[in-house]
Amino acid sequence: MTEVKGFQNNDSGPDLAVVMFESDEEYSVAPISNSDEAEIGSGVYISGYPLPAGVGSQEREYQFTNGQVTNVRSSNDQGYTMRYDAVTRRGMSGGPVFDVSGRVIGIHGQGDTVGRVQNEAGGRQEEVKTGFNSAIPINTFVGMMSQVGMEKSALKVDEKPAENADAEEVKPGEAQGWFGDFGKEIVKDVIQRGIRRILPF
Repeated sequence: MTEVKGFQNNDSGPDLAVVMFESDEEYSVAPISNSDEAEIGSGVYISGYPLPAGVGSQEREYQFTNGQVTNVRSSNDQGYTMRYDAVTRRGMSGGPVFDVSGRVIGIHGQGDTVGRVQNEAGGRQEEVKTGFNSAIPINTFVGMMSQVGMEKSALKVDEKPAENADAEEVKPGEAQGWFGDFGKEIVKDVIQRGIRRILPF
């Protein structure tokens, strides 16, 4: 069973939703943290599965990139107030933004563009990104989760202060290895078989 509950009541409301599902699989659950700790200069990692770009490629491949918070707005349409520089591609929207300790502090959703070009490899128009992106801080989600019947106790929360460190550059081929280590070493709690979990992304 899958159920989607949205938060957006109008065009300017937070661009968020939760997906509820049941599964017999075990999943690693990423902890969340206080996104207010993310300041200008804070290191971040962005994770997701962008749309395939090459000719004949249909399968999405996991991407994991690093960046740095460049601005935090007091308000913005659809809740995208956390700004950062990082390499992202179309299709990564909805993926988590991690701090350097591996905790979710935002939901990636927008990338600034300056036009479109023809992708000769893929045969379609592609947006030209500037490298600047926006996310909805996880605190926005936490503050509204009661609207969809969720409680904070349903989430894994790590409220230790964020490390004052840059996000290390992710080299080609390292993403899958980091993702495996993340699941084994950082995320200790996994959902039990057959028990419902609710994920914020």
